[in-house]
Amino acid sequence: METPPDLVFFLLDLDHFKRINDREGHAAGDRVLKAISQRLSALLRESDYLVRWGGEEFLVVARDTLRVKAGELAERLRKEIASAPFDIGDGRSIDLTCSIGAVAFPFDPRLPEAMSWMECLELADQALYVAKNAGRDTWVYVEATDNALSKAGPQRMRADFQLMCIEGTLRLYSNRSNDTLTRWQ
Repeated sequence: METPPDLVFFLLDLDHFKRINDREGHAAGDRVLKAISQRLSALLRESDYLVRWGGEEFLVVARDTLRVKAGELAERLRKEIASAPFDIGDGRSIDLTCSIGAVAFPFDPRLPEAMSWMECLELADQALYVAKNAGRDTWVYVEATDNALSKAGPQRMRADFQLMCIEGTLRLYSNRSNDTLTRWQ
């Protein structure tokens, strides 16, 4: 039986973006955000969604995507941001990187109603902080082990995210080594 495609959420945060606004001004920051949107839009399919989620955060919703391909897409997103400098005006440019937290929805395909899409997005946010704490310019994808939802519900996963990763109830994948990821523990 073929695995059905999922939604995969990617929360992307620009590393040290505040420095751009503080040092170069908000006009430069706005210019960079528009360029980020253009770069990411060019990389994504028409069926995917790109949303500015916060100050310097973007949400990518990859539709009809196999969860096993989440790491490949996260790496393409990460590389796209770091691939070339961003024009900040007056002939100047700046290099940027990003950190990404990712999760598939439904979180556990065997229990599709066990977690809402917002609860999954909160796990992506937790994974984003793991990526930031692992040194930035990193993506982290979080997935449930076979018994994750039977051991804990969505509230415990959010509240005890670190503990659940340590005990193996949640599994993390990344472009970084596991040693690097464990720094946040």
